[in-house]
Amino acid sequence: MRFLLFLIILFHFSCSQEKKKNIAKKTEEQNKITVIFKGRTYEKDSIKDSSGSVSYSLAKMFYRENNDFVDYELNVENVNKPDTIVITTKNKIYLQHPFHLNFSATYILKPGDTVVFNYPNDTPYITYLNKNADSLGTNEYVRRNLEYPLVESGLSFFEKNKRKRNKQEEEKAQQDYKERNAIILSHFNSLKEKQAIEDEIYQINTFNQFENIEKHDSIFNATINLGIEKYSNCLLYSFYNKFPVVKIKTGNGVFVDSRINFDNVLKINSIKSKNKDFLLYTFLEEIINNFSKPDAEKYFQLFSENVTDKKLIEIIEKKYYGISKKATQKESTNVNFINENKKETSLDEVVSNYKGKVLYIDFWASWCAPCRAAMPSSRKLHETYKNENIEFIYVSIDKNFDAWTKAYKKEFISGDNNFLATNYPEATLYKEILLKSIPRYLIYDKNGKLVNDNAPSPDSQEIITELKKYL
Repeated sequence: MRFLLFLIILFHFSCSQEKKKNIAKKTEEQNKITVIFKGRTYEKDSIKDSSGSVSYSLAKMFYRENNDFVDYELNVENVNKPDTIVITTKNKIYLQHPFHLNFSATYILKPGDTVVFNYPNDTPYITYLNKNADSLGTNEYVRRNLEYPLVESGLSFFEKNKRKRNKQEEEKAQQDYKERNAIILSHFNSLKEKQAIEDEIYQINTFNQFENIEKHDSIFNATINLGIEKYSNCLLYSFYNKFPVVKIKTGNGVFVDSRINFDNVLKINSIKSKNKDFLLYTFLEEIINNFSKPDAEKYFQLFSENVTDKKLIEIIEKKYYGISKKATQKESTNVNFINENKKETSLDEVVSNYKGKVLYIDFWASWCAPCRAAMPSSRKLHETYKNENIEFIYVSIDKNFDAWTKAYKKEFISGDNNFLATNYPEATLYKEILLKSIPRYLIYDKNGKLVNDNAPSPDSQEIITELKKYL
């Protein structure tokens, strides 16, 4: 009898455990968003050089969770082949899909969704396998922006005509821009009247709820879903309207002085904590990517003291290892390379092999347009110093070996000093010097010491003076 009772208890226990496992498995499946990207050519999302032989893929795809402004990048590899990405989240997300260089469409995805992106004429059109998206107006942004071409930008006009627009031309461009947007808005209004578009999709693509306040201080204290990039941009526009942009020239180009922007955020008296966190986070990332490590460390400390959501501190520390003293104490790893023949080596070995020479190291990638644009100047600089004790080292952070191979051959940098980084961005050095954007240039002196971790670019005037210091 006792044995029978034991078996009954055991049976119920086993059933209970199995039920819990099934519930957990079902919950896990419900918290997944499956995104299927059909193959595409990227022709419409590339810029080609004057010869038409080199193209660069540009804007990145990312998503934000509902009411969260942190970007999560999607590494989609669907060049002429499909790719599938599964996102695990309990929240609704807003996926930003760039297309045709100048556009970016917002798609609303929820846990449990399975969607497919198809690319007729290299244009993204989404289909929800668990609901009819077209009838809800999901693809209207793509359709309407392709139907009505963009008004030529001021930069494009300057490049074509080698001058700025005159007053009359500028007024005409502004008028054309307003008329274009009015036509597109009328399409969305028509869909809304017919109840052929979800309300949130309508709001995202018209965002007229902010049009009357984005130039006033009231937006700083408004409740904004910062998970939607177009909404967070309204907040940025208002900030720049209140605090005009200040630019600064460095050896690597002209940048917006985000340090001043960061300081100005702290001067705003009435601002919602979430909006303040977004602005501080945005400008801190720009400081980390564009300015010196001491600047990055200083403003990270200010960020830590002033940000309300302390989880953002952890996100920055994880994303930019080396930004805090705590992080730099972690165990270091070698900076590993392979050469054209896939032979392994390391940065330490390269530096050691060239003891007695100055090293100018160029971090680049096949997909990086500014990197490729600077290559002719790099070759010219190399030629200038060919009889000096300087070695020019090229390190690509490409993940695709074939893409790297094609690129370095076109840039004429094949040889003993040509490498592919194999543990970027994990290696400690990358994290300590905050190497998050390229092109980036380093200088080692004749003793093998890193003397400049953010050296001037080869197309700048400053590089000549900088190299002469160490010869």
